[in-house]
Amino acid sequence: MDAKAVPGHVAIIMDGNGRWAAARSLSRSEGHKAGAEPVRAVLKAARKEGVRHLTLYTFSTENWSRSPEEVENLFGLLARVLPRRPLREFGVDETRCREMAASAVRGQQRFLGNNPLPISQEIAEDIYKKCV
Repeated sequence: MDAKAVPGHVAIIMDGNGRWAAARSLSRSEGHKAGAEPVRAVLKAARKEGVRHLTLYTFSTENWSRSPEEVENLFGLLARVLPRRPLREFGVDETRCREMAASAVRGQQRFLGNNPLPISQEIAEDIYKKCV
């Protein structure tokens, strides 16, 4: 690809996985899993092509209204789909990793107040461990 044609920032909204699954008579969690499968390839391709910033919108404020099991599954999926090697190899710094790992707990408190969902500290720690 021509270096002049490579955007400095690419943002991807990961939406519609539940609808995709329903159309195929699959569970929502199977749809989320199918939607997450390309993440590793996207990370590699963005790096190879010289994209400096890649944003994956993986969880919206509306997602907090889903069942506790689905929310836990979404955060667990993020931890499982991240590459096994450290994210710093993809240019993600330690500060950003800490932000990613802590976002589940902060979002949970912000949107649910005193009714926390079972977003485990283990998932946050697993996301952070993928970074270092």
